[in-house]
Amino acid sequence: TPVIARTGRAKKLARFVGNPISELELWASYQPSNNCKITLTPGGFMVEQDDICLLLADENSAKLNFSEIANSFNVNSVAIAITHSKIDSFLHYAVSENRAVEICEQLDSKHLLVMHANTWTAKSKPNLQVHIPQMERCVITP
Repeated sequence: TPVIARTGRAKKLARFVGNPISELELWASYQPSNNCKITLTPGGFMVEQDDICLLLADENSAKLNFSEIANSFNVNSVAIAITHSKIDSFLHYAVSENRAVEICEQLDSKHLLVMHANTWTAKSKPNLQVHIPQMERCVITP
């Protein structure tokens, strides 16, 4: 199974993975199977399979307007790294809790998978579902 990456990132990734690396230009797609397609968008990789349309948001998410992506895909799920601490400043791909909410609203996403770098204590984990009325499910990963 190949690793999918943005154009220009294969050399950096090659030392970490043994699998072949398939690079994509912006808006290009890779189809690993008949019912699955991965497209590189300005906001990250879009994974479409059956009735799932998942955006794996990347470092461009902090400032991007997601209207072009929303117009091109029927996004129902977003996976994004969020932070609420200056400790996470090295995570240039992480966004604030409020920005994660804005992204989900712009995409009209029904599901949110929040990824982070273990910066929350059990008491400080945000409940983003409270802030996103159309949200059906919110999962927070350690």
